[in-house]
Amino acid sequence: MWPYKETEEYYLKSLKIYEKELGLDHPSTATNYWWLAILSEEKKDYKKTETLYLKTINIYENKLGIEHQNTN
Repeated sequence: MWPYKETEEYYLKSLKIYEKELGLDHPSTATNYWWLAILSEEKKDYKKTETLYLKTINIYENKLGIEHQNTN
């Protein structure tokens, strides 16, 4: 069984660092949102999953463009 609570704590700590150091709309911050989305999906929290995936895609599209491999 995946240790959801510990994993989420580490992802959230990491996210705070990325947001502070790189900004809310940096592609690396988006990747962190993506990992949180995967975790939310594993926990079957689909509303949160959708929100995080959409946030990720929005950042990737705005910063990397719609032709980038992360947005296709």
